[in-house]
Amino acid sequence: MKIRTKEKDKEKWGNWGKGEKKYSLKEFFSFSISPCSPFRLIGIVIFLLTVSSGKSSADNLSLNGDIVYTVNESKFAGKMTKKSSLSQIYSLAFNKGLTKTIRFSGDVRASQNRVDSTESSSIDPSLFLDMNNEYFNSSLGYQINDRFLSTGNRINTTSKNATFSTDPAGFPSLRFNYNELQSKDRFSLVDTRQSYINASTDYTIKRINLLYNYTNSTLNDLITEIKQENPTHLGIVSYNNSFFDNRLNISTNLGVIRSTTTNISLSGTPQDFPEKKVASNGLYEADTLPGDGQLSDYPALIDDNKSSETGIDLNGSYRNIGLKLKNTDIINSIYLYVDTSDDNIASMNFGWNVYYSNETSGINWSFVTVSSSSYDEVNKRFNLVFSVPINAIFIKAVNTTYDSSAQKINVTEIEAIGSISKETSVTVETINDRQYGGMKLSLRPTEKTSITYNINYDQSKQSPADRKDTNINQGIALSYAMSKYASFFLNYQSQKAESTLSETIGSNNYTFSLSTNPMETINGSVALSRFESLLGGDKTSETNSGNINMFLNLYSGIDLGTGFTLSNTDDISRGTKTATNSVNGNLTLIPRKSINILIDGSFSSSISDTGGESSSSKSETLRSTINITPSRFVNLAANIQHLPETKQNYSINTRLPGSLQVNINYNVSETGAETMGGSIYWNISRYIYISSNYSTTQIRNSTGDSSNLYSVALSIRK
Repeated sequence: MKIRTKEKDKEKWGNWGKGEKKYSLKEFFSFSISPCSPFRLIGIVIFLLTVSSGKSSADNLSLNGDIVYTVNESKFAGKMTKKSSLSQIYSLAFNKGLTKTIRFSGDVRASQNRVDSTESSSIDPSLFLDMNNEYFNSSLGYQINDRFLSTGNRINTTSKNATFSTDPAGFPSLRFNYNELQSKDRFSLVDTRQSYINASTDYTIKRINLLYNYTNSTLNDLITEIKQENPTHLGIVSYNNSFFDNRLNISTNLGVIRSTTTNISLSGTPQDFPEKKVASNGLYEADTLPGDGQLSDYPALIDDNKSSETGIDLNGSYRNIGLKLKNTDIINSIYLYVDTSDDNIASMNFGWNVYYSNETSGINWSFVTVSSSSYDEVNKRFNLVFSVPINAIFIKAVNTTYDSSAQKINVTEIEAIGSISKETSVTVETINDRQYGGMKLSLRPTEKTSITYNINYDQSKQSPADRKDTNINQGIALSYAMSKYASFFLNYQSQKAESTLSETIGSNNYTFSLSTNPMETINGSVALSRFESLLGGDKTSETNSGNINMFLNLYSGIDLGTGFTLSNTDDISRGTKTATNSVNGNLTLIPRKSINILIDGSFSSSISDTGGESSSSKSETLRSTINITPSRFVNLAANIQHLPETKQNYSINTRLPGSLQVNINYNVSETGAETMGGSIYWNISRYIYISSNYSTTQIRNSTGDSSNLYSVALSIRK
């Protein structure tokens, strides 16, 4: 085996694309680009192998290639700018079954990205050995990633991983996972070693489930001379049972967690170290308007069990994933842990936004600028770092974009991270102890009556800070079906949070609702609620609200929905009283199966009084949507927003014979922006796909700003 030196690597890889002539779109398609680039050579070889391969090709061998060329021209304040980019990704993968239970697989990926005159590239070989049988599942993996940056620097990352799991009938299950990651660069700017171990076992004895989970992550940064270690022990006992023909149901759980975080400055210089903030509840909601709206409780997001799925999949946009801290604290980043079998997650394009709130209700959110987002392959988490630290009690991450080609990506945990600094010691050790438990009782004394009681207790201690936080939540609910046409619901929930760092806070929430369905074409509901906020045992604010909702099927293909809401808020601590009323409605028309029309709108107004000074505000929305599908090959759509400002969007989507798809869209807004464009996707053969996109934007302002974007992509799959 020959050993390559850094100089040879630089000679071979560091000069890719240097000395090449600039290329146009015509040159790109005629393949007249300089042949000195190994990526283009690999691409041509894969292309020839793909189109010439027949039945003689090995079933366990796959060849893939993606080439995307993009040009963006823009005019701003009279100044024209132009940017072009060329992205090339090629891969050769194999998957071979050695026996019925043993499989050997791997791939080699090569990529190159050029933006104007700046170029970067990477080589990623990987090997996997899997063994799966009726007794256990296991896997060994080894990956290398070499990145060649435009600065001339080269970053080498080596990853090793091993997994083992077994779930024999009648015996405890066992799961083990180990990851090791080493990164080093040519200019001595990066030199880190990370490792992650996770082992868990659980066993069910009749209706009692026992779970133990151990994790330990380490980081050794030889550049900053900082070493971190974080072992965590988790134990959970849960019990579920039902009695009297399911009329009485009981579920309870008890958990204990001990986590020790050790940070060492090997250089002898005091440092700032990351510190996990204590959370009282996890939060989640799929919401395309993350700037306002309350999230639902999701305790599984903060149970310190990073090997258990929460039911949240990142294959979809606008997943609002957050948490509520026990006290307002300073946060500078978010760790979002995931579990996936997709080996390409680190290179996927995810878009992240972060929001925070300091309101007790957690309804209104403020935007946080994310300075960097990355995926940590060792700890299996996304790291979202803020441009400046924020002071908040609620925090959430929202994925605005995702990779639709990805396999399932399960969220397992979310953490809010701050920092801790020690001036008198180079070793910082923080111990977090947490005990939590809960119980839920459900009683159905009659067929029409149901009573539910729940209580949750959560206490955490942190040393050496000598901090103690306790949360107690409990509630009771009663539902009664008066007849097959009507039912009512009563609910009371209370929350109390105590801390050695702040006053006791709490809340009381009372709800009454009545729903009715007198006819198949009519249903409605009435709800009354009262919410009280407490601080140190004293009431600081109260909100009383009521709403009415109705739905009417007026005629076949004609549906009408409407709602009315009134609320009064008395903020005692600020001396402010606010009255709000709103009305909303929607009308759905389906004159034919191929035509769908939706019209919806809302209006709200509020009046506030503070110390005799009054202020008022109003808001209104109105929009309409029309979808027409004259055949299975054509779809016409129009979306028009009439209020608060006019926006119009029109689109035509067609699927033509020969696996050809054409999309055309047009957008215009009252603010003066006008955009039009289209895309073409053509499946030329079983192995070759080509697509093209074009869009142009004109802004009606004094400088006549505009932009044009077009791209061409070629994909090969074999």
